[in-house]
Amino acid sequence: MADVDGDGTREIIMVGDTFWGSAQYPAGTYCLNSQTGGLKWVFRQAFGTTSAKIMELDGNGTLEIVVGSKNGAVYCLNGSGGVVWSRYIG
Repeated sequence: MADVDGDGTREIIMVGDTFWGSAQYPAGTYCLNSQTGGLKWVFRQAFGTTSAKIMELDGNGTLEIVVGSKNGAVYCLNGSGGVVWSRYIG
């Protein structure tokens, strides 16, 4: 949990993977409001998500979310779920 969007409230970042049987949370990275559990945004990944890590990467004072995909891609997301960069690492 971390305040990834800078609104003063921590969010829950979780990954969903349809390969493991969750129809409610298909493959992707999810941001949930920690106080209500409501969905704030989702970043869909067709091949399944392996993990997510929250950290400050670029020195601008905001947190980024780094997620891996089962197809060998790595994505860096901003606090709104937008892609900052992506790389295929195989």
